[in-house]
Amino acid sequence: MKAKYGKVDKPEFFIPDISKTLKGSTNESLIFFGKCHFEQRYSVVLGVGRVKMIKTSEKFDLVKINFGRHYSRLIIVKDNHARRQIYTLKKGQLAWFYGYYASFKNEQGKLESILYAVGFQGWYVPKVMDIRNIDTEIPQELEEQEQDEMQSLINDLFLRKEQ
Repeated sequence: MKAKYGKVDKPEFFIPDISKTLKGSTNESLIFFGKCHFEQRYSVVLGVGRVKMIKTSEKFDLVKINFGRHYSRLIIVKDNHARRQIYTLKKGQLAWFYGYYASFKNEQGKLESILYAVGFQGWYVPKVMDIRNIDTEIPQELEEQEQDEMQSLINDLFLRKEQ
């Protein structure tokens, strides 16, 4: 469909409605996707937040992550893959979270939510020791090699043009 602007026909663009596919949590960095393929009462969720608490036990683990509000959300970690990824997390560090979300009404009729983890990824921040251990001579050598390669390329182009 085209819209008329003066004498020129310009194309009209339509933005698709993603409200049925994605939902965001207000004041939080959580994105809720559609229903899961294995269970219709769960939704897939992706978020970034600051790790507040990590507790481990024999059968399952608990992680609290603050996604941007004044409270932290409790995440239940049962999956073996996610339980191993807890070791990439540190308290106070930013981390990705991927998992499942379910909402239900408690005995008082209040709507509550529960998060189950499928995976975590802590955002690595280098320490002072890691930065000091970087060898400064290697980037200079690479720059000299790149300069030599670029100079030879320019020389080859000029020689071909003259011939």
